[in-house]
Amino acid sequence: MKNKKVLLIIVLVIVVVAGGIIYSRINQSSEADNRVILFYRDSCPHCANVEEFVKANNIEEKYPFERLSVDNPVNAQLFMKKIKYCEIPSELAGVPLLWDRSKCRLGDADIINFFEEKIK
Repeated sequence: MKNKKVLLIIVLVIVVVAGGIIYSRINQSSEADNRVILFYRDSCPHCANVEEFVKANNIEEKYPFERLSVDNPVNAQLFMKKIKYCEIPSELAGVPLLWDRSKCRLGDADIINFFEEKIK
């Protein structure tokens, strides 16, 4: 009888922990969908163009967004998820890329145009 109670408690703990992990991953994924994210790489000249525009025009004060370096493996996975969602062919996928909560903006000109529209 005692062994059955211990086994039941262990199973319940496993179920609760697994449920928490699954909920956390689902919630984390939906949070990424609700953020405006600029994917970049430090060595990217087009990313530097976007960064220069952002700083010169105080974009972050007017239109908050998050920067994520694709050099980080976790960020790279999210980047690939967005590329796939936006149906961008892998040979065209690159940075800078802006996820605007619904679609991808690829390249410095497209991203700068997006920010110009948002701060008008």
